[in-house]
Amino acid sequence: MSGKISDNLGRSSGLIKGASGGADNTPAFFAFANTAFSITGGSNTKLVFNEEVFDTDSKYDKDTNYRFTPGTAGKYFVHYGLRREGWTASDMWIMVYKNGSEITRCQNFDHAPNNSSAHASCVLTLDDDDYIEVFGWQNYTTQNGSGDGTVIETYFGAFKIAGT
Repeated sequence: MSGKISDNLGRSSGLIKGASGGADNTPAFFAFANTAFSITGGSNTKLVFNEEVFDTDSKYDKDTNYRFTPGTAGKYFVHYGLRREGWTASDMWIMVYKNGSEITRCQNFDHAPNNSSAHASCVLTLDDDDYIEVFGWQNYTTQNGSGDGTVIETYFGAFKIAGT
């Protein structure tokens, strides 16, 4: 198969052209930690994503709660990551919470834990008043999550999947 998507409409390519001027992927945001932050050992700690790259509808709170409240029901692609440097802990988890309860988890078991990351993504169905936030966990004393104002290492983002 070759050519543009619009040239293949009506064929059995499986591709569907979106309505012009219609569906888009908003609301959407992408935020990251611009400074290091603490993760308490043995307990779930909300991660601080305090710098926005973009926030199409001002639905992400980067100043207080560090959470996304979409305001529009639908299916959302959610992606998140946590970078650690110089930790003593071997185990690290990063979790998405929906309305205050854990809904998905990514685990990183690293026996050379000094420098590693956990990254994950998921698709969640959200109502207009749902909110999501990201927590981290590690199995040692308090450790710092990696945040940097110039290199994005610890991040959280989401966008509405068009047409949902």
